[in-house]
Amino acid sequence: RTQIEIFQSYFEELPKESVSMDRRPVSMDPFELIEGLRDYMADMRKHSLLDAIQGFIHAVDWSEPWIQSLIFFHSCILTLAIITRHNTNLQIILFLFIAALVYNAETFNSIASANWQNFAGQQYFDSKGVFISTVFSGPLLLVAALMLVMALMNAARLLIKVKRAELRQELRERKKEQDAQTEAKKEK
Repeated sequence: RTQIEIFQSYFEELPKESVSMDRRPVSMDPFELIEGLRDYMADMRKHSLLDAIQGFIHAVDWSEPWIQSLIFFHSCILTLAIITRHNTNLQIILFLFIAALVYNAETFNSIASANWQNFAGQQYFDSKGVFISTVFSGPLLLVAALMLVMALMNAARLLIKVKRAELRQELRERKKEQDAQTEAKKEK
């Protein structure tokens, strides 16, 4: 049950004369309202995020070849992102490829929804795209975020390298000036 349905069920249990047409309490004992709210919160604690994740994991048949192929594909993309982390051009191409795949996930979902009997044991592809977002777009977005972090780290390293070179150049120029001044003093 959704949270709204659970909350509405508590109001349905109230006496009809204490609830208005739009389901708001009209005249009710505050202690009953607090008790109802406490029951609602206890029921919400039973439906945690961990329960939802476990339900999703158990609902998917991970032994299906196309799901295993998808996991392998994500592993290859992650490996490629890590291997090419020092090659900016390849990183840009890979990032754009990932962005294009995520952008077209809705199209992939509608195609898969129409043809799921050809490759899957059950219908995973709902109209809202929850499954494809979870197993296809989600991992790709995580790899893209990792690539972004790696790019920022490379930019920070490059900035440090440039600043050090700048400071070394500045020290060389100061040393030249000092040497020129000492030679000028010696000549006098």
